[in-house]
Amino acid sequence: MDNATNNDSALKALASSIPSIDVRESRLRCFGHIVNLIVKAILYGDSQLQKELDDCGDREAFKVWREQGAIGKLHNIVTYISGSDKRRKAFEQSQKVEAGDLSLQLVKDLRVRWNSTYAIIKRALRLETEMRRYCRQ
Repeated sequence: MDNATNNDSALKALASSIPSIDVRESRLRCFGHIVNLIVKAILYGDSQLQKELDDCGDREAFKVWREQGAIGKLHNIVTYISGSDKRRKAFEQSQKVEAGDLSLQLVKDLRVRWNSTYAIIKRALRLETEMRRYCRQ
C-alpha cells in the first residue's frame, strides 16, 4: 500500500484477524513515490518552488520557472508552445521540415505525474532540432 491514508481502512480489514498490528506502522511506503520526491528535491531544491507557483499567475510562473535553470527554461518553452493552437501548429510545421510526416507533441511536466520531468526531457531531446528551429523563428 502507498502513503495514502485512505488505504488504512483496507489494511484494517485485512488485519482484523491480528489485533496487535498497528495499521499505520504496517504500511509499506511506495518506492516510486519516494524516488520521485528525492529526484524533485535534487532538481528543484526545497519545496518552495511549488508554494511559489501556487501563489502566482501565468506571467509570474514563467519568471519562477526561469530561475530553475535548464529544466525551468525547457518547462517555459513547452508551456509557451502548448499554450495556443496557433503555436502548436507552427511547431508541427517546423517538425515537418525535418521529419516529413512524422509529428510528435511536446510533453508537459505535470506535478501529478511522477515521471513527468523525465518525460519532458526525453521528448525535448528527441525534438531538440525542431525546438531550436522554432525558438529561432
